[in-house]
Amino acid sequence: MIKSNSIKWLNYSFIALLVSFAALQYNDPDSGLWITFYALGAYICFSNLFSVTKIRLVVITLFSAVLLFFLISNWPESFSGFEQSAESPDVNVEKARESGGLIIILNFIWLSTWMSLKKSA
Repeated sequence: MIKSNSIKWLNYSFIALLVSFAALQYNDPDSGLWITFYALGAYICFSNLFSVTKIRLVVITLFSAVLLFFLISNWPESFSGFEQSAESPDVNVEKARESGGLIIILNFIWLSTWMSLKKSA
């Protein structure tokens, strides 16, 4: 059994990380999209602190489907790592970074949801 206090602090950690990731997107060419993804992830983790309703589960599932669509459509053709030099930018590196961010969001919201459901059971 997961302790309620542990769930609360893990959710707070997820929220802080996702808000930080959203703030780091301010200079990205498509910052609006990524700030929205990270902010919605943080909001879901925050709302999971209270209760998980059936409607909220539907919203989380729909948001996850959108993230999975972007993850699949944005997956790099070949993995070149996460670091790139300023002289020769590689589109696969940017796609890998974006895909990694989507995977982080998905993991955080579903772990948060799972823990909240376990707490209420």
